[in-house]
Amino acid sequence: MAIPLTGANFGREADRFLDGSATKIGNLRRAIATDALEQLIQYTPVDTGRAKGNWIASIGEPSSNYDADQMDPSGEMTRSTGTAIIKQPNWRYKNLWTKDFYITNNTPYIGYLEDGRSKNAMLGFMSARTKAFLDAKYYGGATLV
Repeated sequence: MAIPLTGANFGREADRFLDGSATKIGNLRRAIATDALEQLIQYTPVDTGRAKGNWIASIGEPSSNYDADQMDPSGEMTRSTGTAIIKQPNWRYKNLWTKDFYITNNTPYIGYLEDGRSKNAMLGFMSARTKAFLDAKYYGGATLV
């Protein structure tokens, strides 16, 4: 009798063999992705809420979507939608070994905001601030104030 070690079955067998390590790794990856999404949404400057509303979490490949009508000045809907994607049931068994998380924003002017060209945005709000937060929380690095 053969037991295929592919897909969900492989993940479960690996997790059993590694004494729950696969589950811990999956949970850690989810926590990091959720925190990154939170930071990006929190520090995106708001005029109309279009840039904040177009943060998209995905697994496996970056999203190419952009919705000019999607406005979320508070970021709550964007946060809720992204978190639901990151925390999909059974994600760790299907994707832990082969899939990456992506958080994308295809708003045409997002690069200008990152470059500090908005009076409401500091330079590097996406890259520097999010990286510093994640480094401080997960790797013991310094944090930006």
